[in-house]
Amino acid sequence: MKIFLIDAHNLIHKDSELKKKFIKNPETASNSLLELIRLFSGKYPSYKFLVIFDGYFEGVSIPHPAITTIFSGKQTADTIIKEQIKNSLTTKNIVVVSSDAEVLSYSKIYSCELYTSEEFLLLIKPIEEIRISPKEQTKNEKPNYTSKKDMEFFKNLFKG
Repeated sequence: MKIFLIDAHNLIHKDSELKKKFIKNPETASNSLLELIRLFSGKYPSYKFLVIFDGYFEGVSIPHPAITTIFSGKQTADTIIKEQIKNSLTTKNIVVVSSDAEVLSYSKIYSCELYTSEEFLLLIKPIEEIRISPKEQTKNEKPNYTSKKDMEFFKNLFKG
């Protein structure tokens, strides 16, 4: 069974349609994302999805046994994702969905499977509906790689 840890706001802001909805009404965009995940989960009934939102939201939920929503409150979704990874007994079944370089690097250290938000959108949305924000097509938020020096630093830091 795979467990997806999804940075919800990161994913919303990588899709131009969801991003437009978010500007008008964050709850509507968030529920639209949850509906996409619900439809995707129907193809993979053994998968579980932990969708992590930054902050607090009311009216954002979907009644589905495979989907759990978490609101980070005063923490960031990135922090919650890292805690979930760190506290897992095994990370071989964890799939992290984010385009945040720090989260992706942390996930690599723990040998999690990784999808950028753009890659995950390609999985969950019908191809004719995919609209990556034009700004996002040309500019990455952070570098897509970790140097060997940085990787060694993090390995030594988390040997603990």
